[in-house]
Amino acid sequence: MHAMPAVPAGMARARAARPGSSRGDAWRRGLAALAGLLLAACQTSGPEMAAIGGSNQQFPGLIRQPLSLQVTMPDGDQETLEALVTRPSAPGRYPVALITHGTSEDAYNRALTPNRYSGTAIAFARRGYAAVVVLRRGYGRPTGRGMVTGPSCDNPQHQRAGEVARTDLLAARDAVRRQPWASPDKAVLPGSSTGGWAVLAAAATNPPGVQAVLDFAGGRGASWVNVCGKESLLEAATGFGQTARTPALWVYAENDKEFPPALAREMFARYQAAGGAGELFVTPASGDNGHFIMASAPPTLWWPRVGEFLAARGLPSAEMVKPQAAELSPPPELSEDGKKSFARYLASASYEKAFATDGRKYWSWNSGYRTQQEAAATVLSYCRARVSGCFLYAVGDRIVAPEP
Repeated sequence: MHAMPAVPAGMARARAARPGSSRGDAWRRGLAALAGLLLAACQTSGPEMAAIGGSNQQFPGLIRQPLSLQVTMPDGDQETLEALVTRPSAPGRYPVALITHGTSEDAYNRALTPNRYSGTAIAFARRGYAAVVVLRRGYGRPTGRGMVTGPSCDNPQHQRAGEVARTDLLAARDAVRRQPWASPDKAVLPGSSTGGWAVLAAAATNPPGVQAVLDFAGGRGASWVNVCGKESLLEAATGFGQTARTPALWVYAENDKEFPPALAREMFARYQAAGGAGELFVTPASGDNGHFIMASAPPTLWWPRVGEFLAARGLPSAEMVKPQAAELSPPPELSEDGKKSFARYLASASYEKAFATDGRKYWSWNSGYRTQQEAAATVLSYCRARVSGCFLYAVGDRIVAPEP
């Protein structure tokens, strides 16, 4: 098959291991490829890079810009957390949607960018939120010591892991509320996977000015075939529920392969029985694995229910900035499979993204980079490493290839 897969950049989920190989071996192969791609990207230059434009894709009625959040931890340490805000361009102070991420292998964590969740941030910003994706300590480019606490089957500490992540999240919340565009007393905390677990831990402290938390596929200890320390996980859900009075909406997909609905219902039952305030919502299946619903699924799958939940707590839910779909034509001589892939590229709300091709049988694309320039350079290097004649065709929602 001539088509090339999306670039295996650090923010992309690893493919399943081939039969007879371990998951660890698959990760090592993927990370070796990533290192080569990033090196090649640094060496890429030329006229293709000249027409890219600003560092971040912009949309009518919205502003997207990186942030460095200076935060103070409970022990007095000063840290810097990497973040990106997407907000309405009209003046005002908007309710904050403070979005936090999941956890994976170490190299993934270090390569993660706030843009991995740009589709989620855009969905909130279009409805009147200052949507801030924040990376916790140990992820992306933070200062200070790493605080990533991965799953352990030998000694699971799922409640402690949630509390560690909560520390970063609430410190970021204190920093964001001082921004001139942020409401100081209206906020919602959406989190994915271990980020969903973090917002449940945050709900247990009932932080002032937070009206709701949104747990997307939250949990700890998933190992693709089972959950390490399931009883510890259930005990932690009970512990969080004992003090949580901040309303929480638990959102899980029918085909979540890490925390399937049966386990989600079991965790939620423990949480609710202990006194936790909340509701459970199971969406239809999403993609190959619904665990990535917050980052990858179209918001139309979950926003109607999420919007109802937020509106009931006095938070915005209606669109104030209408979306404008990109209408770009693929290269006219690109294969039918390539044209289908270009359609998926256009439909992806994850930025910063780029599409490279030889115009006929080969293509590559990916998203979730820090800047449009980084997306373009890495995707183009990947394509050129596999076939001659590759050129940069699109960056974000713009065609940058010269007219034929």
